[in-house]
Amino acid sequence: MYRKYTEKDVAAYYNEMSDVYKLIWDEDGCLHWGIFLEYFGCDLHRAFLYANEVLAHKANIGKGSRILDIGSGCGTTDRYLVKNYDTYVVGLDISFVRLQDALRQRDSEGLQGLEFVMGSARKLPFREKTFSHVWSQACFYYVPGDKNPVIEECYRVLEPEGILIFDDLLQTGEIDSKTRRMVFDRQRFHYAETFAGYEQILKSTGFQIIEIEDLTADMKKTYECLVVNLQRRRHLIVEKFGKTLYDELLKGFTTTVSSLAERRIGWGLFLGKKK
Repeated sequence: MYRKYTEKDVAAYYNEMSDVYKLIWDEDGCLHWGIFLEYFGCDLHRAFLYANEVLAHKANIGKGSRILDIGSGCGTTDRYLVKNYDTYVVGLDISFVRLQDALRQRDSEGLQGLEFVMGSARKLPFREKTFSHVWSQACFYYVPGDKNPVIEECYRVLEPEGILIFDDLLQTGEIDSKTRRMVFDRQRFHYAETFAGYEQILKSTGFQIIEIEDLTADMKKTYECLVVNLQRRRHLIVEKFGKTLYDELLKGFTTTVSSLAERRIGWGLFLGKKK
């Protein structure tokens, strides 16, 4: 029997780990996976930006789009969308620390049309038909258990013909004890959806599915590059946060790589339109 986590567990984890991930993942606070072109090498920042570009293109985001970003973290993607596509964005997250960071960075850049709200993906604090787009990266797997309520809430807050685009960590095979411990438990989640599961949920909720894409190879590349980053910064991480945390992260990232290679977990991109 595995441990079940709550949204409070997830919030506490990211409140504690926000500065750690900035040192390892991205100094601006980006905390999603990258999409790689061959010439990117291990340039994670470039891969993260390209992932944003790919999703924005697929979702047909442009001037006048009203976007809800679920799991907005430090607001890195939201600032990108506002600055590059002249959109209105509301970022929603459950981590107080990361939301405060997002507000500080927004204010320091003097950005307009960008708001941040604390709240749960299972009960969005917005009226029906508020947004033209709902966007989420690397977030829904943290929602405890059944993902139906999340997708239903996305549908509710979208206007007619509105677009839902999200990517998520998925279960693609048997979850062994090592994956459970070093991927699931380490990040404080206990259930990941499947490709088929999300397809069924989207259809039953009322979405027209436009595209489903398997991006597992890019997720694997992301973690391979994160291992390199982690090892390069070993001395600094150990000095600031301790060797125990460094060892846990190294084992967690390398286990994630092997779990992806063994097709126990994967990365999927989903694009749907509200009927």
